[in-house]
Amino acid sequence: MLSLTDAQKAEVIRDAYKKHAEELRAIEDAQAKLTGVMLGIFGAGASFLAGTKNPIPPQAKVGLTIVIAAIIGVGTIIAWFRRGARKGTRDLLERCEQALGFYENDFYISGEKLYGDVFQNFPKKGWWLDLAIILAGVSELGFLLLLWSLQ
Repeated sequence: MLSLTDAQKAEVIRDAYKKHAEELRAIEDAQAKLTGVMLGIFGAGASFLAGTKNPIPPQAKVGLTIVIAAIIGVGTIIAWFRRGARKGTRDLLERCEQALGFYENDFYISGEKLYGDVFQNFPKKGWWLDLAIILAGVSELGFLLLLWSLQ
C-alpha cells in the first residue's frame, strides 16, 4: 500500500468531493426533469380532455388509464432508485466534508466550525424531490378523474 502525504490525501478527498457534488447535481436535475415531464404529460392531457366535445369510448378510457398507470409506475421506480442514489451521494459528500475538517472547531476559522451542526443533516436533505414526485402522482389521479367523468 502506498503512503500518501497529508497534502496528497487532501487532494484525493477534494477530487472525490467534486465528483460527488457533480453526481448529486446530475441526480437531482434528472429527478426534477422527470417530474416536470410527468406533470407536462398530465397537464396537456387534462387540457385536451377538458376541451373535448365528443364522448370518449370506454376502450379509449381503459387504454389511457393503462398508459397513465405505466407512466406513473415507471416514474415511481426511477424516482425510488434515484432517491437511494441521492442519499448515498449526499452521505459521501458529508464524509468528504468531515475528512476535510469542515465540522471541526478551529480548523479553518478561529473558535468556530466552517460548517455548523445543521449541515451534518445534509444527507437527509432533498425531501422536496420526493414530494414533487408524489404531487405528480396526485396529478395523475386528477387526470383519471377527469377522464372517467366525461360522458
